[in-house]
Amino acid sequence: PLRNELYNSADLLLPISKDIKNILINNYSVDKKKVFLSYLGVDNNFEFSLKAYSTFKIVSCSNLYSLKRVHLIFDVLLELSKKIDIIWHHYGDGDQKEYIENYMNSQNSSKISAVFFGHVDQDALKSNYLKNNYSWFINTSLYEGLPVSIMEAFSFGIPAIATNVGGTNEIVNSTNGILIEKFFDVKLVADQIFEIWSDNKEYEKLRMQAYNTWLKNFNASENYKIVIDKLHVL
Repeated sequence: PLRNELYNSADLLLPISKDIKNILINNYSVDKKKVFLSYLGVDNNFEFSLKAYSTFKIVSCSNLYSLKRVHLIFDVLLELSKKIDIIWHHYGDGDQKEYIENYMNSQNSSKISAVFFGHVDQDALKSNYLKNNYSWFINTSLYEGLPVSIMEAFSFGIPAIATNVGGTNEIVNSTNGILIEKFFDVKLVADQIFEIWSDNKEYEKLRMQAYNTWLKNFNASENYKIVIDKLHVL
């Protein structure tokens, strides 16, 4: 009940996605003049290069909660493993961990080598991203704002597979990854991944564009300067 009062009394609102910006304006009738799109971002100081790759190594990073639907990642990989051996690393913990592990153990997944690292701090995560040269990042969440986890992956040139929910389509598209339906067809997604992975030139374009997307739109050092400049003129 207080939401409209809070929005109306604010001098400036900083939605982190166009999706949220539109909700403020259209659903809450907030004055457009005080709504300023302010993308979040991440810092990364490593020197990007297209490293050689051969192993199919996929990474995911989220809490293990039901709305994140991490079991669907396994379903996609299980379908994909009919064509290729897979290494899957997941970062994050939660109450679904035992369920997911039991689900995986109930399937014939001998061609998937999965490691669940649990919660890791930011420095350790970045170190692992740099060291492992992951092929893809994947997110099958039911709901999202605009995922910082994808910004992190892009800053290492890791293309993303992600569900078209919330503001995800503001960062993931066909030039830097694969944007999939909220309720997607597992086989179709697996086929898309394999088709792109099998085309070296197409895949390398995605990696390069993933990095460029981060550099242009989700670089914390640049984005937060913009916010500070905006605050100075209030």
